[in-house]
Amino acid sequence: MSARHQQLPELEGRVAVVVGAGGGLGRDLACVLAGRGAQVVLAGRNRARLDATLAALRSATERDALVAPTDVSDRGDVDRLRDLTERRFGRADVLINCAGIFGPLRRIAESDPDEWIRTLSINCIGPYLTCRAFAPGMIAGGWGRIVNVSSAAPLYPPAAVNSAYATSKAALNQMTRHLAVELAGTGVTANAIHPGSLKTEMWADIKSQISEAGGGSESHGEWVDMVEATGGDSTAPAIALVLTLIGEEGAETNGRFCWPSGIVEEPLPSW
Repeated sequence: MSARHQQLPELEGRVAVVVGAGGGLGRDLACVLAGRGAQVVLAGRNRARLDATLAALRSATERDALVAPTDVSDRGDVDRLRDLTERRFGRADVLINCAGIFGPLRRIAESDPDEWIRTLSINCIGPYLTCRAFAPGMIAGGWGRIVNVSSAAPLYPPAAVNSAYATSKAALNQMTRHLAVELAGTGVTANAIHPGSLKTEMWADIKSQISEAGGGSESHGEWVDMVEATGGDSTAPAIALVLTLIGEEGAETNGRFCWPSGIVEEPLPSW
């Protein structure tokens, strides 16, 4: 048995569903959770990217995972994800919603309505559907952890060209707070986190849109430049925060907006 297998921790036997596992923070989290003993379900829209995560997970942990291509904005897809998870592993114990897109960097009147709606569908409606699908099983088991990856964006003054993304994350934060109230006393918690300023595909998308966004995108340009100059935050602090929230020490943390220590730019201490 390898040294990695000899140090499996308290997640041994837990079932963890990672939505948005095709890259970035979701991929890194899936590998860490598997390395800590969890049975991991890799969910996301792109099968090829999920397969790449599975390969990375196997290489890092010598364990396996379930690949489940899913469009979280589709209710039927989410129900199939729950059914597939339960047939393979049983009820989920941990749900981490990492999937997200930035959406249009345009003024409201100039945005493509379908693109604006799609941003809310993936960033907020998707987590609502996955929470709705998996929370009852967690409640029935008397233990569960839900972590919704949000953003500091809605904590800052509104930007003229950032309505879709900021609105979707504000809605996700509020939905998480309402869910946490419903979960109080069940052994299940729900929290939202700001993962830091990560240099991801979303960062690249924002960078590509800035030149066409016009006035109002200056703060986004400054953020893009800052991330490019610093390399952005590592995913390690966000992963450490998630592990705290899903561990026993996080049992009393419910309905909170949290961010990791040591990140490049901390959000305002309010939401």
